[in-house]
This record gives sequence, structure tokens and C-alpha cells, in this order.
Amino acid sequence: MATIEEISEDKFNNIRIIVSRWYDRRHFVSMLKVVYKDHLENSILSNDKTTIDILNSLYAAGHLSSTDPTLLYETIKLTNQLGLEKKIKAVLPSLPNIREIAISRFSDHRQRIVKFGHALIDDHIQAIDGIHNNPKEKYSDGWCMISDLEYKLKICKGKRMDKFIKKLKTLELDNLIRILKDITPNRKRKHKKTIEDVQVQPRGKKKKSRTPNKK
Repeated sequence: MATIEEISEDKFNNIRIIVSRWYDRRHFVSMLKVVYKDHLENSILSNDKTTIDILNSLYAAGHLSSTDPTLLYETIKLTNQLGLEKKIKAVLPSLPNIREIAISRFSDHRQRIVKFGHALIDDHIQAIDGIHNNPKEKYSDGWCMISDLEYKLKICKGKRMDKFIKKLKTLELDNLIRILKDITPNRKRKHKKTIEDVQVQPRGKKKKSRTPNKK
């Protein structure tokens, strides 16, 4: 597992600039608003217009700092922007291998939502928009759609997510359903034994074998 070290304030600020330019040039601000939905309030995210705005909000909220840049590295891995690693290493040669970082600052639910967003194509967005909104919202991208449906509590944990998944089933979007339900096709999950699964026999006592009753 990669270890994450404290870095100097100057290097931290340089990295923030590198990361901000990378995401802004790719028009990923709407994606980051979905990524950080559990870290920042809607009122803050709605006012943040650029990546540096969002990073500053995370800094102000205590989620990101030079003493603990973990969230930034995990974001790069979660959003699959691994090309940033080379650029950051030019400023910070001691940067850990981002591919080896275990994601811990994002819930399983948030990771599924981000994976769902990456899987969306235009046809998906139009179909989901049409089944949830009348008239259509005509979202500019899938991330804006996710943000809106999360705000309306149509995408959230629990029974409402079940309703959302049922509508995806109506649209026959099985690949998206698998992501949200965390189902991997053609692969069975191994059952991990719990204490209840294992019956420990007392020492010195053998389990008696049953013999059939003689008639």
C-alpha cells in the first residue's frame, strides 16, 4: 500500500495549480461537483465555477491540506486521470504510485456514482432525462444530470435508488444497473466465512457419527 507523506506548502500550491489546469482544460468541473458531493454542501458547490474554487472550498472545510493531500491523490485515481501523475512527479518526485493508493476518503456509494457517470453516453442521458423530467431538462452532460437528480433525491441511497434502478431497467440499461448495484458480470463473489460459519469442536471430543437405527 502506498504511503502518503506531508509536503511543503509551496509544493502543495504548485500541485493544486497543476491539477486545476488539468481538470479545467478538460471541462471536468461538473464531474468534480459529483465527486465531492459528500464533502461539500450544495450551496458551496453551486457557487464554485472552477477547479481551484472547489479545491479552495475543500481546503477551507479541512478536507485537503499540505499535511494531508490524500483526498487529491484519491480524486485522481477515482476520476481515472492518471496522466496527472507524471506532471505532479515533476514537482514532487516522492509522489506515491497513485495506482496503488487505496481509496478511503470516498464511500462505496460515491465510487459507484462516479463509475456510473463515466459510463454514460449521450443516448443514456437523453433516455434518463426523458423518463425523469417532463419537459426534458436537456442536460449539458451526464455529470450535470447526476447532480440534478441527486439534488432532487432521485439518485440517493436506499429505496429511492431502487426506484431509479427500476427506471433504468425499463430503459433496458443493464450495464448501468450493474454499476449501481456493484454487480460484475460472469464473476461469482467468494463467500467469506464468519465466526458463525465455523463450528469449533471442543478439544478431546470427537463429533459422534450417527448410525442408522436397526429395525
